Amino acid sequence: MPPRRGKLKKKESKRGKVKTEAREANIQDTDSTLVLRAKVTRLATDPSDSDDASHNLPQGVDVDLIKRLSKILDIAKQPDTSEDEVKQALQFIGKMLSCAHSRDNEAMSLESAECQLQKAGHSEVAIHYKDSYGGLIDQWVNEMAWANMIAFNVKAYHNKCQKNTEHVFYGLRANAAAAALSFEAIINLALTWATSHTKQNCYLLGLSSSILEMATEGEKLEEAQTLEAEKSLIERTHSKNIKAKKEQNRNLEPGRKHTKSGIITDEEEDDVTFVSIKQISKQSGEHKKVKGEMKTEYADEGFGVIKQEQEDDENSVVSERQIKFQRKLEEEAETSGWQNHAKLMSYRRMAERIAEEYCVKELKITKWTDHSSYRGKVRDFSAYKKGQEDAHKMDLKRRRLGAD
Repeated sequence: MPPRRGKLKKKESKRGKVKTEAREANIQDTDSTLVLRAKVTRLATDPSDSDDASHNLPQGVDVDLIKRLSKILDIAKQPDTSEDEVKQALQFIGKMLSCAHSRDNEAMSLESAECQLQKAGHSEVAIHYKDSYGGLIDQWVNEMAWANMIAFNVKAYHNKCQKNTEHVFYGLRANAAAAALSFEAIINLALTWATSHTKQNCYLLGLSSSILEMATEGEKLEEAQTLEAEKSLIERTHSKNIKAKKEQNRNLEPGRKHTKSGIITDEEEDDVTFVSIKQISKQSGEHKKVKGEMKTEYADEGFGVIKQEQEDDENSVVSERQIKFQRKLEEEAETSGWQNHAKLMSYRRMAERIAEEYCVKELKITKWTDHSSYRGKVRDFSAYKKGQEDAHKMDLKRRRLGAD
């Protein structure tokens, strides 16, 4: 009997193992429609409950920045919005955030901790499910949340219950709002892409892991670009100083004299002719005579033509200035707003410190756990690899989203 019990026990363990594997495979193969949608329920830039009925924006918030972020949210809510329109709007916000960070960094560093804390806030994104779900869904969602944390210099945590998960991004208001909007967009887009695959969770795991890797590489790339921009700025400044010094030495050469209109040489000074007072009065009389004779309709027509030509020249100059200014704006938009590596690192440390203080003082959370990456087995490596390839269509730093 004991040996037989051992055999029966062994069979039961095998059967239990088979059931466990089947359950795990079922989780792997589960339809992504288990996740209904991701939706922003609160933006860090929204007026708080303590604000008055006039709906004033929180203190320390750039009004123009909030308007553009609100436009992005409105676009995301419209179902007929094309991918190109979303790309352009999100891309513009990414460039504007980079320039705003570099512009406001020095001013924020001089403020007190209380003033800095007033510029912090949190955004909430709810992910709804049809039914109970496995841990694999949490793993790829958490990796995407972690990628947004790195890309936007914010912190995040999540609350989980049976049928929904709430992800909270907190830090500087503009960063927290942009992180929530980007998180909502990539979750919904990833679910759309996954519908054409049978092993959808394997595909989404590959997608999320590659997005996280891209966010980490993007952070390092931003540092490298800032160092390169700082180096080129130093070289340009040095060349300008050398050119100015050469010009100064050239102006100090003997034989040059300074006047209000510029510099004249001794030779030019010798060519000066002197005019007597009588000649001046005679010339002025002749000028009056000519002026009286010009009062004819032909003269008026000629004057009108000259005046029209002058106006056309002025309009052409204005249009050229507008074109140059537009090109300058486009060139500045293509480059990063950071020109100093030390300021970039200082901004990141300050953003992290403000987020931690906000979490403790405003959200009343003293302990939290970081999102863990997926370390389990991947049963369909081809779907996982396909997800990694498709992840390159998403650019978190510029909030660019694209699909075939």
